[in-house]
Amino acid sequence: MQQAKKSIDYNEIYKRVDYGCPYPSKGLRFAAYYSTELASNSKVLCVGCGNAWEVTYLRKFGLEAYGVDIVLPNVEYLKGKLVKAEVPYLPFRDNTFDLVACCETLEHIPEETTNDFITECRRVGEKSFFSVATEPDKFDTHINVHDAVWWLNKLEEINYELQEFRFRPSVTLLLAKNFLFRMKFPEGIIFFGS
Repeated sequence: MQQAKKSIDYNEIYKRVDYGCPYPSKGLRFAAYYSTELASNSKVLCVGCGNAWEVTYLRKFGLEAYGVDIVLPNVEYLKGKLVKAEVPYLPFRDNTFDLVACCETLEHIPEETTNDFITECRRVGEKSFFSVATEPDKFDTHINVHDAVWWLNKLEEINYELQEFRFRPSVTLLLAKNFLFRMKFPEGIIFFGS
């Protein structure tokens, strides 16, 4: 007998001070590195933006940043910059963004939508960056947890043009065209490409 999947109430989880705050946010640390490397008119989409720390940070650096998630924070500064959407559909035109940053999100989506979701991120952005947790979390929200081999097979299935792939790097350097990304990432996987 198959056990029913538990429903996750992100409305409640996002209210927790220890979930998505700027201190543990790997996405925010990544944004700190690439924000200085992107042209000031670059458009960035933060997928799975949670409390929108990354979006706020990027906009303060003059980037045209937007966020998308299933639950959106009520932040006056970001009115019109956050869009509610459900996996796998992203309500944007093809190549709307220069970079789609999807940090700590893939492990939260149902496994059966993984291919469609990565393909959708690739559709709306010229480049995409993913960081993926490979272990369960204390909130029981990691429902799509796999090792590096599984993720490489997924990327191969959808012909994702991989430029960089790292598993559990302590410091990662990502070099793609004119961008040099450096990110501390003690656990999990990162991949970058188009």
